[in-house]
Amino acid sequence: MTIAGQYDGNLANGGEHLRLADAAGGTVFEFDYADWYPLADGEGWSLAPVEADLTGEALNLPENWRPSEFAGGSPGGDDNYIPAGTVVINELLAHSTGPGDWIELHNTTDQPIDIGYWYLSDSADDLRKYQIPAGTTIGPHGYLIFTQQDHFGAAFALSRHGEEACLTGGSADGRLTSYRQRANFGASDQGVSFVRYVSGDGRVHFVAGSGPTPGSPNAAPLVGPVVINEIMYNPADTGQEYLELHNITSQPVRLYDPAYPDHTWAVDGGVRFSFPTGSELPAGGYALVTGTDPAAFRDQFDIPPEVAVYGPYDG
Repeated sequence: MTIAGQYDGNLANGGEHLRLADAAGGTVFEFDYADWYPLADGEGWSLAPVEADLTGEALNLPENWRPSEFAGGSPGGDDNYIPAGTVVINELLAHSTGPGDWIELHNTTDQPIDIGYWYLSDSADDLRKYQIPAGTTIGPHGYLIFTQQDHFGAAFALSRHGEEACLTGGSADGRLTSYRQRANFGASDQGVSFVRYVSGDGRVHFVAGSGPTPGSPNAAPLVGPVVINEIMYNPADTGQEYLELHNITSQPVRLYDPAYPDHTWAVDGGVRFSFPTGSELPAGGYALVTGTDPAAFRDQFDIPPEVAVYGPYDG
């Protein structure tokens, strides 16, 4: 490998414009880069194009760049990588009886993928908790289950209160690669798994599933028993803000934990409200949460007596 020389100045950490000129001063190529990816923004990874023959405006687009396979890059050599989304955390169970938690990986491609030496963890601050054995592969469009009892239990356990699961590429010499998959999930009821769900805007979410499907395509997301049915967020001058809840099932829903009645359901986010102890939403019923006095709201909008009105919320 020939090292051409030492350049003047420094490459800007936040990004800048680069141009390669020929002997006559003509432009061979030029592009702008930026600190698009956290791994390449101070953690030691370089940027590499996803395709070697990219030219022109394509070089200015972040989706046409990626972090190098290893920290430090690969100066003077090819930089191999596995495209993002090739192997994903597809489903997990974090609230089971005994040591029955599991994590399901899915190969989204039509080629087998070797994931030997990769890592599973429940913390982005410690990605090397459990190393997948050498020679482990996932077949084309296949699934692979790792269980707390047989695999990662000595290293970590998934929390029923919610946390994260991490999949990280690794090598035989113990180095981490830039391949990262992360699943953030919330608290779960016993036996309810979290599934990977891609929404219409292309974003990936981990939501409660309607039933565990280890080793198979995911079931649909779990919806209900209570849903937000309507939001009035920008009323006219004489109106009021409100949230409308709807019980979509044929059974009443207690808005509290029967074992701990003081632990009630709550609305959180832009507004905050905790339901009173003993609150219940009847089968097929509706309830309103408002930012004003509930009695005044009921009178103003002539709310029928079978519809509960709660409030006022904070925010």
